[in-house]
Amino acid sequence: MRIRSRWASTTLKNKLILTFSVLIVLPFSTVSLYHFHQFEYIMQEKISEQVNDQLGSINRTLEDLMGVAFKTGILIEQDSLVVSYFKRPEDYHLLERYNGMDAKFMSINNSFFLSSPSVYYTLLDFNGNVYTSFRSRETLFYKDLIEQQWYKTLVKEPTDYYWILNDENYVNSDLSRSAALLSLYMVLKEDQHNSFGVARISLDFSEWFESVARNLPAHQDYFIMEENGEMIVQSNLERNLSLGTKDSIISDHKKEGYFINEEKTNLINYEYIDTLGWYMVNRVSLDVMYEQVNEMKTHYMYTFIILILLFMIATLIISTTYTRPLKDLQKKMGKVAEDKLKTHLPEKNYQGEMLALAQNFNGMIEDLNQLVKQLKMEERQKEAVKYQMLQAQLNPHFLHNTLNTVKWLAIREGNEQITDICISLGKLLEASLNHEQELISLDEELALIQSYEFIQKFRYQSTFEIFYEYDPSYNRVLVPKFSLQPLVENAIYHGITTKERVLKISIRIYKQNEYLFMEVMDNGVGLHVAKINSKRKRPGIGLKNIRERLALLFNDRADLKILTLSGGTKVKLYFPFMLMNKDKGGSADVDRITR
Repeated sequence: MRIRSRWASTTLKNKLILTFSVLIVLPFSTVSLYHFHQFEYIMQEKISEQVNDQLGSINRTLEDLMGVAFKTGILIEQDSLVVSYFKRPEDYHLLERYNGMDAKFMSINNSFFLSSPSVYYTLLDFNGNVYTSFRSRETLFYKDLIEQQWYKTLVKEPTDYYWILNDENYVNSDLSRSAALLSLYMVLKEDQHNSFGVARISLDFSEWFESVARNLPAHQDYFIMEENGEMIVQSNLERNLSLGTKDSIISDHKKEGYFINEEKTNLINYEYIDTLGWYMVNRVSLDVMYEQVNEMKTHYMYTFIILILLFMIATLIISTTYTRPLKDLQKKMGKVAEDKLKTHLPEKNYQGEMLALAQNFNGMIEDLNQLVKQLKMEERQKEAVKYQMLQAQLNPHFLHNTLNTVKWLAIREGNEQITDICISLGKLLEASLNHEQELISLDEELALIQSYEFIQKFRYQSTFEIFYEYDPSYNRVLVPKFSLQPLVENAIYHGITTKERVLKISIRIYKQNEYLFMEVMDNGVGLHVAKINSKRKRPGIGLKNIRERLALLFNDRADLKILTLSGGTKVKLYFPFMLMNKDKGGSADVDRITR
């Protein structure tokens, strides 16, 4: 009777759970299907946003290309050899001038990686000479070129440059088959005042558009048209824009937008190019777009039905297998905090997964007890280490205070040399006592080197010189504290051999990729000979200390290398390039620079 009662109650509970699941899931599915129709409109907006981003990217690419064309004109204008060719052609042989200009054109193309689209240069001086970077369709005569309208506009009107958006293609058909070019006409001036020639720099924008279109989705069409609706280029010559679509774009008077065409077959996106007065247009077929939506809808429905079935099955399994043992386990686990981690679950009362859970729980309690003991022991050790560190700082602080006393005695006695040495040594001691800051700015590190240099020059009677080579803009770059001073100390200690020879030490700091490199090079006898002649009994700890600190700060992204030269030694170290965060007031927080 008791068994039948328990089975009946369990069956009733499962029925209630199934009913509850259906009541929750079915309304959710109905609401989801209702809102799924709204997804089409949302997807339309999302696709329009993506397309507008693509159009904006194409627009920026074209503007960058025009900017490169303008920069090449500036390079030609500022080249001293070009100015000399144009102003004094009689000083050079004809072949020398033409070869020199060909080399200049090739150098500009290589420096700007100008391969696609092609850029064509036509340069005229005021002495009857024409220089080109291409083979033209017809022979270019100087007297014919100066009679053309673009030359007269540059010479007579007060303008330094202007663009022609649909310039007739004058390049040999073997090089360019485009109907028109995008040309920049500019006056070449020396020191922004005296003009010495004119330039025509043309871009094959049709070739550029074809290269861009190859990377765009195949099921979408792209067009570039003028403000009057005349088509300039298009990605697919067989599919044109209708007159109604062109009129809708032009009459909209907006910089960018999207709409569905009058036939309700395509989604039209467009963006206006201010610098050229062109429209860049994209067309997406609604059939293609909604085909993906319908596939997603079908996939969603099947997935949703499977999830409903899995949810019901999982609910039944959980309710019949785990709910009751978990409640018993929950009551016993609630006593853990009350018994202060002394609770132990009787494993004989459980079986299967619950037995494994009980065993894991007992193991966890034992681990927690061990961790508590370990934490207490570590806290006692930390207190002892802290006491020892405070005690170890007494001697450096006492030395620093004593040094200040000596400095004030020297000031009172008027001994400037002792005063300067005390000040320099005080800076080094003060930096070494600051244990909280591992990274300092480069200018602070160089200041420590200069203080150390000042002290050592008194000791060695200025038998060495230190040269610095670095970009002043790196002054706010973060470097490990005392990363250069041990290297300079080794260079002085091992490099000075006789009093007759002046030791030269060079410190070079530069950036390469994402790393900062620091090199210390001397012209001493070399590290191997210096070790043989050294009277030091204990091994040096400077370089080892730097390596260990680099490993702690940057792991495997930093290193220190020693190079033996034919006349001296070079020590090179590198680590990630980091700038001090100006907003943090000189703190150790850094901003990474990638390029």
